[in-house]
Amino acid sequence: MDINLTFQEIDPLLELCGHSHGLVCLTDCDDVFLVNPMTRQFHKLPPSILIFRGCHHDDPDYYSAIPFTIGFGYDAKSSDFKVVRIVSCRGQAEFRMRVEIYDLSKDKWREIGAPDICGSASSTCTFDMYHEGIFYWWGYGEPMIFEADHIITFDMSEVIFDEVSLSESYDDKKHKISLRVLNKSIVLFIYPFESNETNIDIWEMENDEYGVVSWSKLLTIDPHFGVEHPLLFVSCEELLMESNEGHVIMYNNKTQQFKKLQIEGDVTYVKPHRIEARDLFIKSLVSVEGGNQL
Repeated sequence: MDINLTFQEIDPLLELCGHSHGLVCLTDCDDVFLVNPMTRQFHKLPPSILIFRGCHHDDPDYYSAIPFTIGFGYDAKSSDFKVVRIVSCRGQAEFRMRVEIYDLSKDKWREIGAPDICGSASSTCTFDMYHEGIFYWWGYGEPMIFEADHIITFDMSEVIFDEVSLSESYDDKKHKISLRVLNKSIVLFIYPFESNETNIDIWEMENDEYGVVSWSKLLTIDPHFGVEHPLLFVSCEELLMESNEGHVIMYNNKTQQFKKLQIEGDVTYVKPHRIEARDLFIKSLVSVEGGNQL
C-alpha cells in the first residue's frame, strides 16, 4: 500500500522504529508518530520531557539532552502501547543517559531510571526489533565497560533493561549481523563483511530454566551470488534477502532454490539497505489516539 500522510510533508525522513498490533511507530528521534496504516489514522506524540538543546558550549551553564535511540512495543500486562526513548545528556561537568517512556493510554511521557547498559543501545534497521513484549537494540562495545558487542533488551511490562551476549562465532572484523524472528524464536543472521566468505549462518536464541541465553546454529546458506544482507523469514522455509544490486531474492531452505522477485530498492539510495523488512504486519482497528480514546 502507499501511505500518504500529511505529516510526511513536514518531515519525509521519518524512520520506522517498530510496529505492534497493527500500529507503526515513525520517528526522527525528536518527533514521534503512531500510525495505523489500515485506518490512515496518525497521532503525533507530545513533546519530550527530557530533550533540550543548549545555546553554546562556551556557556558555563551549557547543557543539552539529545535523543539517542527509540523503541516501540506493546505492554500485555497493562494492555497499553509504549514508546521508550533513551536521551544523551551533556553538560560542562557531566555526561549521562536518561530514559523516558510514553504510555498511549495516558498520552504522556514519564522518566524512569537509566542503567549504564542503555548507553550502548543503538538503532539500526537490520537489528532493532520488538518481539513478545521485548524491544531489542544492537549494543556496541565500549572499552573498559563491555568486553564485546552485545544485545540490549527492554521489557515493556517490567520496564527493565538487560543485555544478551552474541554467538561466539561472530567476529566484528569479518561479519555483519541481523536480528529477526523464525517460528516465534529470535534468530541471528551472521554474514560476511568485506571478506571472501559467502556463507550466511543462522543461529537461534535459546533460554534455559534459569534464564541463561545461549545460541545454537540452525543452518548455513551459501547464496553463490552477491547478497547485501538477509531481510527476514516469511515462513519457516522461505527467507527474503537483498542482493547487492538492490533486488529482493526469495530463498527456500528446503529446496535450496533462489528466486528473484519483482521488488527493487531505490537505486538512488546510498547503499546498504535500500530495502527494509520487518516481521509480519497484522491489520487492526486499534486507535492511535491517546488517553481515553485508546
